Amino acid sequence: MDPLSFGFLALVFLIGGLIAWLADGLGRKLGKQRRSLFGLRPRHTATLLTIGAGVVIPMVTTAVLWGVSSDFRQWVIEGRAAIARSKTLQKQVTELEKVRTTLTADLAALNTRMKQSQVDAKKLQEQASKSLAEARAAEGRAQTAQRNVARLDGQLKKQSASLRGVQARLTTLGTTLRSLERTRTELERSFDIQRADLQASYDHNRLLNEENSRLSGTNEGLKSTIAGLERQQDELETSISRAQEDLTRAKQEIERVLLELDGKNAELASAEAALAQTFDQLNTNVMNSRMQPLIFRYGEELARISLPANLLPAEATSSLKRLILSASIAADARGARPTNQLQNGLSAGLFARTTDDGRTISIEEQENLISEAIANQKEEIVIVAYSSLNAFSGEYVALSVRPYRNPIVFKQNETIVEGRIDGSQSETTILSALTQFLESNVTEEAMKRGMIPRQHTESPFGRVSSERVLSLVKLISEAGRMVRVTAVAQELTRAADPLRLDFKLR
Repeated sequence: MDPLSFGFLALVFLIGGLIAWLADGLGRKLGKQRRSLFGLRPRHTATLLTIGAGVVIPMVTTAVLWGVSSDFRQWVIEGRAAIARSKTLQKQVTELEKVRTTLTADLAALNTRMKQSQVDAKKLQEQASKSLAEARAAEGRAQTAQRNVARLDGQLKKQSASLRGVQARLTTLGTTLRSLERTRTELERSFDIQRADLQASYDHNRLLNEENSRLSGTNEGLKSTIAGLERQQDELETSISRAQEDLTRAKQEIERVLLELDGKNAELASAEAALAQTFDQLNTNVMNSRMQPLIFRYGEELARISLPANLLPAEATSSLKRLILSASIAADARGARPTNQLQNGLSAGLFARTTDDGRTISIEEQENLISEAIANQKEEIVIVAYSSLNAFSGEYVALSVRPYRNPIVFKQNETIVEGRIDGSQSETTILSALTQFLESNVTEEAMKRGMIPRQHTESPFGRVSSERVLSLVKLISEAGRMVRVTAVAQELTRAADPLRLDFKLR
């Protein structure tokens, strides 16, 4: 038993006994004194006092309990309703205990699934890190390959100029070689003549030696002539030797030039193959434009990413890469495909552009310019990837990226626009009026507030589900009168967010 209840009963017994004892003593005293109240006989007076004491006992007991116990006051005021409510609360407590047991079991199951999800998320994160590393490596290889292509293109131009110079030198060397051949022939002919002259001189010298005794003066002259002829012979031999050396060097130069020419021809063949591949790609693009379905129109949006303020340069670069990856996934879902190895397996991305003055802006340079533009902004922004050209199935989608300010345009539960629709009309008429209200009034107000629409889509700011539209049509029709329809923002909405609507009917 509850000690409080036991104390309550004990107090009732004590107070009742005390009042009875006092009443009995008062009755006996009045009986002995034979006093009378209200003209009654003494015996009746004693009876009346006893009855009054019996009445006073519960009254006093009730008054004391009323002042002491709030539970007693509640029981007296509410009565059986408190008992019924107590039983109801006990049932609810029992049901809540069952719910608590169920929720405890569900919580344990959720904890188990959450731990498994954490393990799966960790695995996915590791896979994402590996994929990101591979994507970065592939991007580095692509940039290196692109720089190599640009370098090889420059070298090809230089080598083409060098080839023209070599061809000119080759022509000059051919002319020189023919001149040297003629010189060598002339020198050999002159050498034969000089050798015949020398032989004649030897014969003449022999005759002169026979006449030496009588022509000693003439002999000295002949010796001088012979010495001069010998010097001329030595000079001729030296000239012939030099001509042969020049001829050897000319042949070596011709061989070197021919080797260089072979290398240039190989490079020229490679360049012609690249040009042929480019021409084939152009032919493929032309055929795609005539035979493949159009998957993205010029200026159509592929992806957008909202960015916080004060973005670091590294975070800006990472956000740009995420945007391009999201655009590539969207393009791949429409049927776009990479067309060469330089595109890192992506179906969409930036491409090298040529300015009006003929300067080429590389992909890396464009990425740096965009990252610098979106980094360290003082307010939230959004970057949007658009298709720079009409893209057909099986092609690579060329992208252009634009940043926009992303301020708050609607607060939660803020009224966007109001309109009136006659509920007494047919449901078809109501549906047409409601559709016009959503597509015209709401869209016009969103544009006026500065929201960023999704280009070339049926729902530039989001879509209201058909179930919700049909529900509104039914409510308006049931009203059977002119109804004021108010479109309000379901949540805090920025310029780049989808516009989610709630509706109020009055």
